[in-house]
Amino acid sequence: MTMTEREYSELPGVRSSWLKVLHTKTPAHLREEIARPERDTEAFRIGRAIHTAVLRPDAWDDEWLVIPRLDRRTKAGKEEAARLATEAGDRYLIDEADAAMVTRIRTEVFAVAGDILRQAPLREWPVVGVIDGVAGKARVDACAPTGLMLDLKSTLSAAPHAFARAAGSYGYLLQMAYYRMLMREMGMDDGPTILIAVEKSPPYAVGLYSLAPEQMAEMEPRIRELLRLYQRCCDDNYWPAYQPEITTLRVPDWAVRGEDTTDEV
Repeated sequence: MTMTEREYSELPGVRSSWLKVLHTKTPAHLREEIARPERDTEAFRIGRAIHTAVLRPDAWDDEWLVIPRLDRRTKAGKEEAARLATEAGDRYLIDEADAAMVTRIRTEVFAVAGDILRQAPLREWPVVGVIDGVAGKARVDACAPTGLMLDLKSTLSAAPHAFARAAGSYGYLLQMAYYRMLMREMGMDDGPTILIAVEKSPPYAVGLYSLAPEQMAEMEPRIRELLRLYQRCCDDNYWPAYQPEITTLRVPDWAVRGEDTTDEV
């Protein structure tokens, strides 16, 4: 079952990104997230290109047009960009330098994770289901009927300690546990959940990490709680922010000790 990004977007259901907002912020923040048009940033565009190149390489020429790097500050550059956009049609534009980077990343990912990727033939696979009466949806990077589930993540560092922090900061555990619950609703078996972490700068090093099943299971009650909260907000049309009462604020112990914890993730 293949589906375009537009077709997937039109499916009803709660996305994992919405649950991440509720998990760390408030319903008011989620309401703004849902209402705000999706932003197509440079990082998102490069991320899409990496996913196409790694997960669906046969679709590259149908979805991407490689163009020279243009100086869009000049009249000639603007005119050439407009011409190429017309030529591209529904395809995304990517300049030669970025395309070369994506090709290098694909090579590095396949060198490390090629065998396991071949075990997950269902790519960017839409999964839908109803959990506690709430419709949900996800688009799994790669999976198999056996229950194997893979997710491709670009990161500053694929080193174990750094990527563990990134996984916590960006809600990867919640995301993958939610995907697993939806896969189960579609009748797919449980199986390993593996993150393919690839660095965004040379040498584009790759790390493979399996999420602990016990942590995935521990996340599920919280996901159900968040889904119920989302449904209450929809039913009542009430999306509260933080509580107005004054509460005592305790700063972390590291701040009292004067330690610096501003490590990049």
